[in-house]
Amino acid sequence: MVLPPVLKKRYSLKGMKLVPVIKRIRPGQPESLKGLARMNKELKTENLNMEEIAQHVKVLTGEDLDEICQLSGRSDDDVGEVRWILHSLIIYANEFGQPKGQDLQVSEGDSAPIQSTSDMDTQPKAGKRKPDSSTASDTLEDRIASLEKKTKVEIITELKDKVRTLCLQQNPSDSLILLTLDELAKFSKKLDHDDADVYEELTRQANRHYSKLDISRNYGYNYW
Repeated sequence: MVLPPVLKKRYSLKGMKLVPVIKRIRPGQPESLKGLARMNKELKTENLNMEEIAQHVKVLTGEDLDEICQLSGRSDDDVGEVRWILHSLIIYANEFGQPKGQDLQVSEGDSAPIQSTSDMDTQPKAGKRKPDSSTASDTLEDRIASLEKKTKVEIITELKDKVRTLCLQQNPSDSLILLTLDELAKFSKKLDHDDADVYEELTRQANRHYSKLDISRNYGYNYW
């Protein structure tokens, strides 16, 4: 029997941009997926509870689970949803989270000391069932449709406020700020907002100078 993918030793997403993996998470778990990726080969992701998954996400990315849920449009109250998030993060880490200075592939193995306290029952608790695939989609068009009662100005203002809130946190996350800027640029273009070109250029410059500047100060706080 072939094991599902396991996080490679010392591979991590800390300090990396999470925009690409967030885009992978948004569509939801495909029905064809047979087994979820694991933090280590003995620890089945299907057996992890909410608290354990949150700990693993923090270890793997340095970010809080609820922030990733919010930006990816997945429910932080559904254990099936957050297991899918952890799976996606592990797969992305195996592809792009290679330790610096390591040229050769590392064999799959243990990567985190956190142990599961869940029993072998893998079914979500009552009331926590995964949404139907027809309602789980979170494309840009779906989100605009859900906000159709709001004016163009209200939608853009809401996203700008979200950027500012992220920047004013005690320990701002550059990855989440960049992701929200990207969302602001896409929404403003989709809605034909007057400042769409400005937001698109801000996002482009922020991504270009990600490693050189204090993103929260230069591209978040000062522009709003």
